[in-house]
Amino acid sequence: MTSVDISNHALTELKQNWELNRSNREIRNCNHNEIQADVFEWLEKENNTYGLIVLDPPSLAKREKDREGAIKAYEKITSDSIQRLEKGGLLLSASCSAHVTTDEFIQAVRSAYKKSGRRFEELEITGHAPDHPASFSEMNYLKAVYLKEVFG
Repeated sequence: MTSVDISNHALTELKQNWELNRSNREIRNCNHNEIQADVFEWLEKENNTYGLIVLDPPSLAKREKDREGAIKAYEKITSDSIQRLEKGGLLLSASCSAHVTTDEFIQAVRSAYKKSGRRFEELEITGHAPDHPASFSEMNYLKAVYLKEVFG
């Protein structure tokens, strides 16, 4: 397992959580690498492939003026991740950008996988979990698309 984050603080917390869960045999037996890097740059240089990729970047559109750039960034990170995804792999692409609508985010993800030439099934599209309700429209910022490559 490889975790990539630009934030040293996030990687420190990740290591602490990993250690807290070492009593679980599957976690104890799993090799885990933490890499501090800008994931956009790292994906361009990475040569390994992965069976599962989870994309959970921080908000890429903190202001309305960042919206268009964020939509392009979501498409790029998804596209670059598909290139690192093993055949038949699973990809989860998430967004917490309030200024990017759910439809815009889904379209960016779809554009990336359609351009890849690979076929994907959208297993699920989700938003806020029941324990994190969005009680007004401005709070409705969490969204995720779960993909699995399909053949035939």
